[in-house]
Amino acid sequence: MASRTTPPESTDGAQKAQARRPRTRRSIQSYQTAAGKRWRYQIWVPVDPEQPDLGEKKFSRGGFTTAADADAALQDALKQRDQQEKFGGIVPTLGVYADAWAESLKLADSTIAGYKKIIRNHLRPQLGHYPLDKLTPTRIARH
Repeated sequence: MASRTTPPESTDGAQKAQARRPRTRRSIQSYQTAAGKRWRYQIWVPVDPEQPDLGEKKFSRGGFTTAADADAALQDALKQRDQQEKFGGIVPTLGVYADAWAESLKLADSTIAGYKKIIRNHLRPQLGHYPLDKLTPTRIARH
């Protein structure tokens, strides 16, 4: 019967160190599609920029045809993250969104008028100027 031997301590330590490799805060990876090789990036952004202790979430974009394109987009995303900007296109303010929402309702005219009054008197003065992506639970709670 053959006895099992354990590998030397140095090999075991190297394997453990490799297994415990820390999560990188950003990365660029390639992947295969039917159209050929594509590239994507990934970064970690705060869940709520006003409360960093809430942690971070993963944000990624893909479909880039070259690694250089993915890296350029990654650098732009890092700048946006550092300035606490929205990742994406133009975002309406809460006031504009609330007005559009009230106009789209199919309810009694008196109900819609009541909602518009609440938006005009309570929502717009305090929170109406914030873009929707900047509206956080912290800001709402302060209101």
